[in-house]
Formats: sequence, C-alpha cells, structure tokens
Amino acid sequence: MAKLPLVKASPSGVWYVDAAELEDKIIGEKKNVEIKNLDEWKKKVEKKKEMGERLLAQYAMDYESSRGQSGDIKMVLTTLRSGTAADKVSAFSVMIGDNPTANLKSLDALLGMVTAKVGKRHALAGVEALKELFVSSLLPDRKLKTLFQRPIDHIPDNKDGYSLLLFWYWEECLKQRYERYIASLEEASRDVLDILKDKALKTVYVLLKCKPEQERRLLAALVNKLGDPKNKVAFNADYHLSKLLADHSNMKAVVIDEVDNFLFRPHLGLRAKYHAVNFLSQVRLSHRGDGPKVAKRLIDVYFALFKVLISEAGDGRMMNKKSEGHKEVSGTSKEKKEKDSSESHIEMDSRLLSALLTGVNRAFPFVSSDEADDLIQAHTPVLFQLVHSSNFNVGVQALMLLDKISAKNHIVSDRFYRALYAKLLLPAAMNSSKEEMFIGLLLRAMKNDVNVKRVAAFSKRLLQVTIQQQPQYACGCLFLLSEVLKSRPTLWNMMLQSESADEDLEHFEDITEEDENRPNPPKRTDNASEVAQEPNHLQIRNHSLQEDGSSTSESEDDSLQANVSPARGGLDEPKDSRLLAGFNKLLPEGSNEKHLLPGGYDPRHREPSFSNADRVSWWELMVLASHAHPSVATMARTLLSGATIVYNGNPLNDLSLNAFLDKFMEKKPKQSTWHGASQIEPAKKVSCYR
Repeated sequence: MAKLPLVKASPSGVWYVDAAELEDKIIGEKKNVEIKNLDEWKKKVEKKKEMGERLLAQYAMDYESSRGQSGDIKMVLTTLRSGTAADKVSAFSVMIGDNPTANLKSLDALLGMVTAKVGKRHALAGVEALKELFVSSLLPDRKLKTLFQRPIDHIPDNKDGYSLLLFWYWEECLKQRYERYIASLEEASRDVLDILKDKALKTVYVLLKCKPEQERRLLAALVNKLGDPKNKVAFNADYHLSKLLADHSNMKAVVIDEVDNFLFRPHLGLRAKYHAVNFLSQVRLSHRGDGPKVAKRLIDVYFALFKVLISEAGDGRMMNKKSEGHKEVSGTSKEKKEKDSSESHIEMDSRLLSALLTGVNRAFPFVSSDEADDLIQAHTPVLFQLVHSSNFNVGVQALMLLDKISAKNHIVSDRFYRALYAKLLLPAAMNSSKEEMFIGLLLRAMKNDVNVKRVAAFSKRLLQVTIQQQPQYACGCLFLLSEVLKSRPTLWNMMLQSESADEDLEHFEDITEEDENRPNPPKRTDNASEVAQEPNHLQIRNHSLQEDGSSTSESEDDSLQANVSPARGGLDEPKDSRLLAGFNKLLPEGSNEKHLLPGGYDPRHREPSFSNADRVSWWELMVLASHAHPSVATMARTLLSGATIVYNGNPLNDLSLNAFLDKFMEKKPKQSTWHGASQIEPAKKVSCYR
C-alpha cells in the first residue's frame, strides 16, 4: 500500500499544539459540525477512522525507522526485552514522552500493567507513571473530542489534511485509553489493599485538579469513597475534596450536586451520610459572586436530609413496636447485641444531626436576605422538632440556629424562649460537650430579650440550677448573670427585693356558715388532723402552699425555708387539700400540679414570662455565698454587694478539677488549645464571656 504524505515523526513534540496549528491553518472559521443525516455522518466517520488507523500505523513505522538507530532508543528497547517490571515502566514512560503519537503500543502496555489482575505491586508504579504522563504531556487543557465531533468534511486530501486527520484520530484513541485508565482507578479505589486505595484517591484528585477530561466520572469516584467502610479512606476522600475546592472554587456547585446525589442513594448507611455532611459543612462560603446561591443550595440539601432522617426514625419506631408485639424473648446475648446496635445507631444519628446543624449554622448567614424569609418559613418547624430531641447537643445546636435566624430577621420568638427555658432543667445542660455553647447561647438570648420578666425567670431558674452544679459551672453561671445585670440594671432591684406574699395578689375567702348548734371539732396537736377537721376555714394565701406537693427536692425546700425574709411570714399554718385544688383552678390552663411559692413565683410554669419571677428575690445567692468553693462564694458575695464580677479567664476551664489538681501538685495548668472544626474553615470559638 502506497504511503500517504504526513508530517515528520520528530521527537519532543507536543501533539495538541501541532494539531491546533494545523486546525487553524486548514479549517479556520469552519469549526462547526453540521449533521444533516445521522446515518450518513456515521458512515463518513467510520471511513475516516479507517484512514486514521492507516495513517497512525504509517507514522509509527516512520518513527521506528528514523529513531530506532540511535543509541538511547536501542538501550530502551533492550530494557523492554530483558529488564525488571520497574525498568519496563520507566522504559515505556521514556518512549511515550519522546513521541506519544508514535508510541501508542507503549501506552497500551502501561495500561495493561495497571489493569492486570495479578502483580498489584507493579500496578502502583504503573498508576504513578501514567498519571505523570497524562498530566504533563498527553492531556490538553480542554476536553478531548472524538472524530464524530470534528468537521471531517473540511479536511483536504493533502499532507496537511492527512496530518490533521492523524492527530484527530490519535486524540480519539487517547480518549479511549484515558477512559480505561479511569476505570482502573475506580477499581483500585475498591481494592482490599489500603495502599492501592490511597494511591488511587491521590491520583483521582491530581487528575481532577489539573485536567478537565472525565471530571464528572472522577468526581463521582472521589465522592463515592466518602462511604467507604474504613474511616481512614473516607477521611482521605474528604481531605482531597476539600483541597479540590480550595484549588478550584468554581467547582463548588458541581461538587455539591454530586454529594447531593450520593446522599440520597438507596440503602446508604448513616456513617456515609455523616462523612458527606461533614464535608459539606466545611465548604468555604462568601457573600460575593455565587456565594449566596451556593449557601442556599447547601441549606436545601441539609433540610431535605433532615426530613428523610425524621421519616426514617418514625418508620423505625413503628417497626420496633410491631416487632415487640410479635417477637418472643430468645436469649440475653441476642438482646444485648440488638441493644448495642440500636444504641450505636442512635449515637451516629445524633452525630449526623449535629453535623447537619453545624452546616446550616455556617451556611445561613451567607444566604441573601430575600431568600432567607422563605427558608425560615419553610424549615423552622423542622428545627423546633429537633429542639426537643433526646440528644441534648442536637437540641442546643437547633436552638443556636433559631437564635441566629431571629437575630437576622429581628423577630423574637416566644416559642424559642420557652424551649430554651425548658432546656435549663435538663441534667445534661452543664454536663455535655456543648456546655460552653449553651452558656453562650443563654447569654445572647438574655441580653437580647426586651421582656424583663422573662429575663428574671431565666435568671431565677439559672440560679436554681447553679446550686446543684460543679464549681466551674456555678462560676460560669454567676459570671453570666453578672454580664446580664450590666445590660439590665433593673434586675438589681429584683435581686435584693423582699418577697411579700400579699403584694399585688388577690385574696379569696369563702363565706363561712355560722351554725351555733354545730359542735366544735376537738382540737388536736397534729397538723394533718387539723387540716382534716377544719374544712370550712379556707383562706387562700400563697405563703401557705409551699409544702403541699412541691415538685422541688427536699434540699431545695429546706433552703427555701431557711432563707425566708421576715416580710413573708411563717410557713407552718394549717393547709387543706381542697384549698390547694380550688386555688389551682385559678391558675393558667395547661398547668398540672402547679404550686406557688411566696411572692406568687411558679418555678414549674411553662411560659417564663408568667412565672412571676420578678416578684421574688434571688435568695439562692445567699446559699452560694456560703459555698465550700472559694471562687463560687466570692462571686456570689460580689453580686450581693451590688458590684459586677471582673474576670478575664474562662471559669469552665480555669476552675475545673484538672486545673485544680495541677495547681495542687505545684504544676502549671495545661493551656487548652482550640482546634477548629476543619482544615478548610476553622469554626470560631464560642465567645460566651467578654
């Protein structure tokens, strides 16, 4: 077969640069492909492929005849015949680097080493060599095209036309080989060897970073490893994705869409969802460009997953109830395994919810104000469901988000303050990993609240909780109250006021029927018998209702009785059970077993504004002033003296048991260093003290 005129097979040429020069010279402005008949176009493409294959074989023969006689090429060929596997990889790389178009067989040989089922040790070297070749010399800074996408009708039958067809056909061959290489990387990322997985992930990241070819497939392979059973591999995928967004910030929308598709795959485990959400929560956001749109897209993804998790939790409870009705007890070991698995599921679920709330907290400030109102109206009910979650950390983060929403829109929600008021009574309020966050949330909420009665109720309940907490938490709460007193000076009067049982309260007396003929009941010294024998003398006074069915503990009752001011009168008057029942009917609806303390204070009222906390004094400070810990006593006495607390440290860390033991052993206490939540965007430490 006669040879066709072609360009000279010279070494060290960049094929896509030569192809671009020929394309500008021959095609010029006629780069658009016009397909009138699809079948005819396919036949033309097939003919051009046959011609391109012939030209490629001729070009390879010309290269071997011209370069095969040099000493360097002879040495490389000798290495290919008798060298080790590592030497062969190096020889193939040298041949491809010298002239990639003429050494397609060397590229196929390297791909064969990578895709082989045996010899995984050599596959590592092949993966690395191919990565360097594709990045440095083989792939252009654009996506590869096939002959089907080229204007093959405009190629003339001369030397330049044949040479351009040769480069186009080589580009299609390169595209096919690159797809094989990507498939081998996907398979390597699922291998049992950790070193091969790590190498595949690094290679995928480098290819995504440097070249746009097959980026959708590479991105899907990298995102898919967020669901790897091994945490180390999932963390590596998270790290590489974060670096990718740091290098190419314009890919945020594409990466978020891919992670969104990954999150809503059927039968995806909670661990995989957690890693995916953890990555999304670390995406850098800004107010410029597409930043608000990206933030809104993230919030939509978060709340869509919220709804899925809530529905799955509801379905799981229904299934558990059905299984409990029909399942018999089979053994203690089996029950223990089921219990452990359910507990781990709940723990992972709470971690996932915390990660979701962290992401929403980070993304919400970047949403544009026009779209923020729609998001609030649509997603606030879901947040209030999470506030009442059994996991305290989840509830605190939901409250933080609701506080941020109200601050952004200047809308104070009574429902938010009710939920925060109820959280104060939970045992985990000062014993969880979020105690600093919770105290900071309390400080912001109390300082921003314009309802002084509600702030007084929060302060009173916080003091009640403080009495039962460890010294560091007690000092933290006292310092919080000191900061609140700075912004609300009217609370100083409430703190030191006397509790008057009759102040601003109505009195109700039943009319007693005088019957002289009725004998007087015998008098007994027992108070209980007195109450039973005097049903007609009903005088409702708030100071006589403290002991009846009080839901507070005995220690709290003792403290209350020990700190009664003289204006309140005695607490040992006879009481009648019907008196309490009749008086409770006058209380607001929804109050079960409500018992008022002197001054009309109701510690169990659901609504803090209606608990009458502004009518009572802060007698708990007297108890704290005699605390065994000197720092607690000093802070309490400072507040009782009418001065604010001056403290520059963090009592939750400085006054903890570990810090005390370090000082006790004459050591310097360890400095607590703050580590951010991620490498991409470290979370700011919650500043709950100023």
